[in-house]
Amino acid sequence: MTRAWAIVALAVLLPASSHAGSRGRFGGRLNLALALRQNELDPLWADTPSEAALMGLLSRGVCRLDRARGPQGVLASEMSRASPTHLKLTVRPNLRFDQGLPVSAKEVAASWMRLFSPSTPTPYRALLFPLRGEGRQLELSATSKYTLELATAFPWPDLERSLCHPSLSVTDARTGRLHGVGPFRPTGEPGTFAANLSFPEGRPYADSLTVTATDERGAARLLSLKRAHVALGGADDGTASGAPALYATYLAFRKERVGQDFRAAVEAGIDRVDLTRYFVRAPAVAMPHLLPPALHPGAEAPRPPAWKGSAGAPREVTLLYDQTLEDQRAVAERLQLKLHERGYRVALRGVSRQALRQAWAKGDYELLMHSLLLPPAPAPALAVAIEAAGRHELLGVHLPGLGAIAEQSARDARARELSDSLLFELELVPLYAQGLRVTVAPELLGLSVDPQGLPALDSAFLQEGGP
Repeated sequence: MTRAWAIVALAVLLPASSHAGSRGRFGGRLNLALALRQNELDPLWADTPSEAALMGLLSRGVCRLDRARGPQGVLASEMSRASPTHLKLTVRPNLRFDQGLPVSAKEVAASWMRLFSPSTPTPYRALLFPLRGEGRQLELSATSKYTLELATAFPWPDLERSLCHPSLSVTDARTGRLHGVGPFRPTGEPGTFAANLSFPEGRPYADSLTVTATDERGAARLLSLKRAHVALGGADDGTASGAPALYATYLAFRKERVGQDFRAAVEAGIDRVDLTRYFVRAPAVAMPHLLPPALHPGAEAPRPPAWKGSAGAPREVTLLYDQTLEDQRAVAERLQLKLHERGYRVALRGVSRQALRQAWAKGDYELLMHSLLLPPAPAPALAVAIEAAGRHELLGVHLPGLGAIAEQSARDARARELSDSLLFELELVPLYAQGLRVTVAPELLGLSVDPQGLPALDSAFLQEGGP
């Protein structure tokens, strides 16, 4: 039996408040190997599941998703509905960011407003679209500095689920860098973090955490040498993963720049199954729909428009991709080859994630690869995809109708139907979706995964006798 094994099926997310149970063991240092050399810790940029998992150790949102009970408060002590268009959110008193400054409703609102800042353009702003003024009119209570009144322009039952998304983790930038409230806090030493004893859901089991950024081989080596207890994003070992594949990658295009028949050329030129199998890090699945298979199970692949062949001189276009993601680079090179066969000369240009989002926000691109961590709910996920396609105006057309469906399963079904009807209207070609491979050493117990597909490392503990 190998020293480390991939999680095939993870248990239901355990609330951190269960830490006092007899199963857990407090103490020790948890060593994490992260198979990602460059990573973002800003919630607006932390798109990969590995980054989101690491960020979640240092910064949490007002709530988290529980498989059985739905949204559960973390930084919020209460989320209550006065009406279908009014959500009252109460921030826990006495919270502090890791640098010591206090957290109130004002700081929560300021953190969320970053989604609408020109300096941090992000498709995740669609998660707050239902709020009146698209989030710009968050009302602070006159009676309590810990109360935030969220009024929506139309009923939106998925608001609570949206607020649990990692991009809405509460951060503070008053000292020039981002600070959060998480189960661990920085120690000042790079890659080393200490347990936050005042974390509102209870302190993590481990006393401290060390993070080593490496690659897939390096992560496997650290595990084999007993220098890591868990690896995130390690190499595929052929087993299935219990985490849902919600990290979706799309190819965005500007029709007026690439031609009316571009989508047909892409659909005719690529085989998503082969593309995913040979060029994308597992666990991954082909994604023929706007929503990944995890949110659109059992759906048949749609029939794309027929490609009638290229005519005239080759069309020269540039494809922007995230230079920090090896998957995107490999897929971009494959697309370059396949599109060349159909009359397109594709120049590849790797840029930073921030530059990629700036180009997207300005519409200053011909082809652009989007990789986004979609929420585990069809309606909010569709909103993010529509925003990523540059069709912001469609949110006001379609979201009110979705929000009018009170019953969740019916609303989810309608969101899937709507995603199918929009597939060939949007300038967005879905390619593949990925999950997060989590590999653990035998002495690490209690690790679980949440509905977003992220491991709850603060719930993990080292068994007696472990290092």
